[in-house]
Amino acid sequence: MMFVRSDPAASDRTRWRRLPCFQGRPVARVVLLSVLAAATPAAAELGATDRARLEEIRAGFTRNPGCRIADRLDLLRMLEREPAFPSLQETVEAVLVACEDFDGLVEIRLRKPEAERSPQERLDLVKLYARAARFEEGARIARPLADENPEDSEANWLAGYTTFHGGEPGQAVPYLERSVVGKSEEGVADPLVLLGLAALYDDRGEEATRLLERAVAVAPGSGGAWSALARARASSGDAVGAESAAQQARDIHTARRAQIKDRVWLNSRSHDASQALAERRFDAAAEILREMLPVAAPGERGRLLEALATAYDRSGRADLADAARAEAQADLSGGTP
Repeated sequence: MMFVRSDPAASDRTRWRRLPCFQGRPVARVVLLSVLAAATPAAAELGATDRARLEEIRAGFTRNPGCRIADRLDLLRMLEREPAFPSLQETVEAVLVACEDFDGLVEIRLRKPEAERSPQERLDLVKLYARAARFEEGARIARPLADENPEDSEANWLAGYTTFHGGEPGQAVPYLERSVVGKSEEGVADPLVLLGLAALYDDRGEEATRLLERAVAVAPGSGGAWSALARARASSGDAVGAESAAQQARDIHTARRAQIKDRVWLNSRSHDASQALAERRFDAAAEILREMLPVAAPGERGRLLEALATAYDRSGRADLADAARAEAQADLSGGTP
């Protein structure tokens, strides 16, 4: 995910606030499962011990994606020995994403000579630099790309984003302004936040307020946008409006903290359920899955219900399995059983 910091020159990563367009399912799980599913069979270039270890790692991540330091270290050692082994680099990159080791991902991508990188590969590298908080290095790649392609909204967004967070909000403005051209209202929220902050840093309080009010209008669930609007209104002497915006931001952050707490609990119980199924403790797995259902999001409920149906099937309770499967189908299709 990408973030907005209240001070573009600050280095404290804890001051970032999440931008709405980068929220959603954890990217590590999506990347890992797609890469591991496409992994090619082991070839002779890798020793038998490494091949067995590689398959063990892939199987473990397919069952339960997550960051395991031992897996990461073993994969990096394999990559050093056999960098051309089929699908190994993709698997290593997936594990580094899970471990949020974006510096490591940058170093892997830099192995390819600069002259051989396509424009999209260069933009992907900029994204990794941004995730690693190496904004100046990202900006040095993104800005020439944006200058060469002034109508490319992605290149201009990345150029503006990295330039802003690299400590040059004024220099970021032209790129951010170009990045909103032709975008839907929802897509302009993040650039508007940075443009509003840039105006605020330049003591243009009224313009900052106007930009940030537009940002919260198109992205009312963005706590960062509401926080920035509170600052802009306060700078213009609107104490009542500032407090109103600040309260909106507090409410959103409180709700998000509760969501994160639920997510951590669900991830933990998901691991417990998978373990119980693997150990053929089907009644225990069913009990855990039933506990998870009230907390899960609507789309997740369907997948949990399918797993619950499997647990019931394995324990010989066909009637309960059929009911869970019907409810899962209704949940995934948006209907009712």
